[in-house]
Amino acid sequence: MERAGYRGGGRGGHDGRYGGGRGGYGGGGRDGGRSGGYDGGRASGYGGGGRAGGYDGTGRAGGYDGAGRAGGPRQHWRPNNQGSGGGPPPGQSVGGPGGTRGGGSHSERHGGAPTSQSGEMGPRRGWEVRGGSEEGRSDQVSETGGGKGPSRPVNVSPSSNWASGSSSSGDLEPSPNVPKGLASVTANRISPVLRPDKGGKLAVRTPRLLVNHFLVKFNPKSIIRHYDVNIKQEVLPKHGRPGKISKSNLAMIRDKLFADDPSSFPRAMTAYDGEKNIFSAVSLPTGTFKVQVSEAEDAKPRSYLFTIKLVNELELHKLKDYLDGKLRSTPRDILQGMDVVVKEHPARTMISVSRSFHSVRDHQIHLGHGIIASRGCQHSLKPTSQGIALCLDYSVLSFHEPLSVIEFLTKHISGFNLNNFRSFRRAVEGVLKGLKVRVTHRVTKQKYVITGLTRDDAQYITFPQEDPDGKASQNVRLVEYFRQKYHRDIVHQDIPCLEMKSKMKNYVPMEFCVLVEGQVFPKEYLKETEAKMLKKFSLANPKDRQKTICRMVQDGDGPCSGEIIRNFGIEVSKNMTSLIGRVIGRAT
Repeated sequence: MERAGYRGGGRGGHDGRYGGGRGGYGGGGRDGGRSGGYDGGRASGYGGGGRAGGYDGTGRAGGYDGAGRAGGPRQHWRPNNQGSGGGPPPGQSVGGPGGTRGGGSHSERHGGAPTSQSGEMGPRRGWEVRGGSEEGRSDQVSETGGGKGPSRPVNVSPSSNWASGSSSSGDLEPSPNVPKGLASVTANRISPVLRPDKGGKLAVRTPRLLVNHFLVKFNPKSIIRHYDVNIKQEVLPKHGRPGKISKSNLAMIRDKLFADDPSSFPRAMTAYDGEKNIFSAVSLPTGTFKVQVSEAEDAKPRSYLFTIKLVNELELHKLKDYLDGKLRSTPRDILQGMDVVVKEHPARTMISVSRSFHSVRDHQIHLGHGIIASRGCQHSLKPTSQGIALCLDYSVLSFHEPLSVIEFLTKHISGFNLNNFRSFRRAVEGVLKGLKVRVTHRVTKQKYVITGLTRDDAQYITFPQEDPDGKASQNVRLVEYFRQKYHRDIVHQDIPCLEMKSKMKNYVPMEFCVLVEGQVFPKEYLKETEAKMLKKFSLANPKDRQKTICRMVQDGDGPCSGEIIRNFGIEVSKNMTSLIGRVIGRAT
């Protein structure tokens, strides 16, 4: 450590390697830390005055709040082992027009704003930090000498941000620059900013407005029980890692458990978010339950372990206390539970796409070519000055029309002809690949994803079938299999079948497949006329938009209907909220 003081007087400094390059801990070095010391240097030291500025520095490129050309008014406190006087405690900050950490006239040499000899710091806006020295007089912040020469003290006068008082205290007090009443700070808590009034009085007109908020009534004596749910397979797969269970399968497992024991698990008294949370109006049994679910008609049932445990009891009187001003913090857990309850009925009766719920039959128009546009409602609960309100709006998406596969191809592909299928094979495969279909020849109406087309036509497809008596498998023609197994004759035998995503090979004739509803058609692929129709359907005038929103609220499958919210003691008004608006005059 030759020529190296505690603050990095020599080339290496006490912590030269830690601080980087030639700079020292406090940015002494030859040049205040040429390569950027911990507290200074040319290349952005932590607190110093290099060319690239520091965290609080005075460099050309500025620092955290810096002076210099873009310098900073903050200067972090360091242990004062060379200067005299008290000063702020470790970890506190002193405001000022420029950093005072480089050696000698480091700031002047590297383009920083020169610091006055008294070292008085300008006032900071917003808050003042009170603390000062133990002696209650002007403090001295020792400035480290760079390389040669003694350190020179920088006085911090009582007029600076550091006032006299105990050096161990750091109470925050509002600055005179902050308007009275905007914020309230105590030793233990920070109060939220309150509204100055109920909207103001300056206005040239005060029209009556209707907003898409629907007031919600609830019973303050009610309790919503919050349960955590964990669903996993009883027997792990061969590779040992459990696969992720889809949301549709999670809902199916929940429904199966509730259907097997409706007295213990009343479905109409519960709401499920589709993943990990169940909210109930009554107490539910807790523990682990075994549920067997068959995902397909011929598939072997799978066993799942359904674990449910009580997490919290949400008392709605706390929400009323918040609305009455007795509680400062928003009871977000209660709002989350009520929000899931309100969304439960639409989730069961409508098509859920992201955050929107789309009706199966209403609020739709045909764009042509097997594509429809659908208006889907989005809603959430919000605390307002009038109480809890259901905020409902809608958006428009384009979907594949839920038609049979052959009918969809006829509408969507121009000039499509089954008799000349080979000419359209590439177009058909491009249109159908990735879409989900529901089969009609089975009782369970199983859903599959299309992965492609078979190489052969339906009449030539064969596959090995295992004999139930354990005899050797034999090849079976697909046409004969459907006739014997499902009592269905394949009409279009001279076209390929659909290949489905499955563990085993699965071929299904197109005539037995229907597109599943709710599959979004990308708007980028819409033709010009279809895109214009979609835009016109989306941009409704205010009167039509108001009527559409009110219809969605009043629909039987909407968020305000059904027995679920009534079982939780919740009621939603079907009328828009009325407000008084203000038209502010032109500025003079």
